[in-house]
Amino acid sequence: MMESFVVVPHLAADSRRAVLVRHFAEDEDVAAILLIGDVTGQILSEGELLLYRQVQELFADVRTVQGRVAIARAYLAQPGMTEAYRDAVRFYLSRIADMESEERVVWKEAFYRSCERLVKMREAFGGRRCIALADTLITAQVFAGNLLDYGEIEIGKRIVKGVGLSPRERISVPVKDVPVEYRDELPGAIAIEKYARDYHIFVANAYSPSLQRVLSRSKWRLTILPGQTTDATSFGGAAFAFESPGTFSLFKCREEGMLRQAYQFVGNDARLFRTDTFDSNFKLCGTTDDMNRMPRLFLGRSQPAPAFPSRHAFRMPRRKPQ
Repeated sequence: MMESFVVVPHLAADSRRAVLVRHFAEDEDVAAILLIGDVTGQILSEGELLLYRQVQELFADVRTVQGRVAIARAYLAQPGMTEAYRDAVRFYLSRIADMESEERVVWKEAFYRSCERLVKMREAFGGRRCIALADTLITAQVFAGNLLDYGEIEIGKRIVKGVGLSPRERISVPVKDVPVEYRDELPGAIAIEKYARDYHIFVANAYSPSLQRVLSRSKWRLTILPGQTTDATSFGGAAFAFESPGTFSLFKCREEGMLRQAYQFVGNDARLFRTDTFDSNFKLCGTTDDMNRMPRLFLGRSQPAPAFPSRHAFRMPRRKPQ
């Protein structure tokens, strides 16, 4: 039985590092790879982001794509609109979204750009089970099949749960690099109060006030979050492990507790730089900073990783001719 998992923060669509993590996960035979924080990286260019922010000012109180498209079309039909906003509206209707009918949204170039990026990420991980708890995840349909899920997984007799983006779970995270139109509500979302029951390890992309209120009721549990530095702490019956950019961690479940080994990306390799030990109640027992470890080599692998099963192959949505 696999009794370990990998947590990777802010991978930002770096396929080279994704492949490295995949090889690592295969070597360690981990149960799952958990992606938190920024998964997609920046989708729009700096100029596109400026136009998108301008047009968002016009949509401040409009939540539906249909409503935004209607407003965009109405603004284009109005005389006297400033050229800057006119350019922003044209950008929105040509690159973000438009409507074929009152019901059917027609996604534009930025949508397919983001889909292609996430398809490459999925291919990089192959058939390894992957759970994305991200603040920049685009369209759940991109990860169709069972590679991604947002429920729970049992690893080493511990129940691992996590939350990413879901309105009904009320996890509020500002999306800076991804058009809000491409955020889907996660499949099977339930109220966070109901979801955060009966778990040992909780993984989240942000520690929102609603999540704090719910998790603070549980004792002897571990919460894993993105952070500025790789760190760990425990107090009052709660334990926290923080994952920083440019690193990933291997969590090993044991009868006597849990071991976290933190690795730093070094080119095409990785270096173990920290270990944290938790007891059976997830109390932090000790930390070792192994700064002089040699990199763990992943170059020159002779055997390719197994291909992703074809029955779960993703089919890109057919792009409607313009």
